[in-house]
Amino acid sequence: IFANPPYLKPLKDMSRVSAKFHSTKFETTLKLSDVLSISRQRLKKTGRLYLIYPSPRMQEVLSSAKEFGLYLATLQNVFFKQSANSALFMSEFVLNKTDCNVIAPIVLNG
Repeated sequence: IFANPPYLKPLKDMSRVSAKFHSTKFETTLKLSDVLSISRQRLKKTGRLYLIYPSPRMQEVLSSAKEFGLYLATLQNVFFKQSANSALFMSEFVLNKTDCNVIAPIVLNG
C-alpha cells in the first residue's frame, strides 16, 4: 500500500488556510490512525505499507504504527538541502517484527 495522506496536524485556526488545502495537507477528514487502521486491515501476510511524513512527526508515526501491529522495516530521511535538518522521512512497514534497515538519505538540492 502506498499512501500520501494529509500529514499536518490541524491548526487551531483553520480559517487562514485555503479551503483546497484543508483535506490535502491537514488531518481534517483523514487522520494518521485512519490510514494505519485501514492499511492493517488490507495488508496481506507479506504486504508492505509505504508512507512519507514530515520528520518532526516521526516518533508519532512509529509509535502509532506499532499500536496497529505494523513494524518499521525501512527508513530513509529526505533533506531539501545538504546542510539542513531532515524535512521528511520515507518509511516501509510490515506486519511481522523485523530489523529496521536505515538506508542512505536523499538530498534534493545538493
